[in-house]
Amino acid sequence: HYSRIALALDLRTGAASRFVNSTCNLMDALIDLGQPDSAIACVKSVGILEKLAPSFRSELLGLLGRAYTLKNDHLQAVGYYQQALTLDRTSPVDEYHLMFHALFMGVGIREASAEDLTALGIPSGERYPRIIALLQESLALARSAGYPRVQCDAMQELSTTHEAMGDTHAAWRDLRPSTFLKDRVLNAANTRHGANRQDLDRP
Repeated sequence: HYSRIALALDLRTGAASRFVNSTCNLMDALIDLGQPDSAIACVKSVGILEKLAPSFRSELLGLLGRAYTLKNDHLQAVGYYQQALTLDRTSPVDEYHLMFHALFMGVGIREASAEDLTALGIPSGERYPRIIALLQESLALARSAGYPRVQCDAMQELSTTHEAMGDTHAAWRDLRPSTFLKDRVLNAANTRHGANRQDLDRP
């Protein structure tokens, strides 16, 4: 409710950054609630994507990709991720969004049908090389930027991709470090939670 109010105010005042933040927050909430059509309508109903700066457009295009992924429309999802990645790679490079969009697009290509790949102009023989290249790009960015959760996701998706290719050795190679890293992330989170609980319990 409050996100919709903020969105309406930002559209009237023309505040681009507030508009994008409000829209992204609203789309995130709707996607989490399992309402992809409503999330898509947030952007398409106002029709101002082309008026925004590349970084703003990229973020919204990525969310459109997530919404279409939730609808199992991988053709549309990959198309929006591709547009987002093109913007992410412009100067200056937006490495933060590139990290996520490369991850999501790799998964989208893996889940796409043969007909979807044809429509996207991706030869069937290039499916897995493209997926691996995107996931490795996401993993490299996550490592350099220090995002362990994204590292876990990228390694797990690499493992799933290699398993789909029938390469169990590579699948296990990618899965092992992701499991160890995930345990470290969970332990760190539990440690922080415990410290916060201790602070709350102090008189």
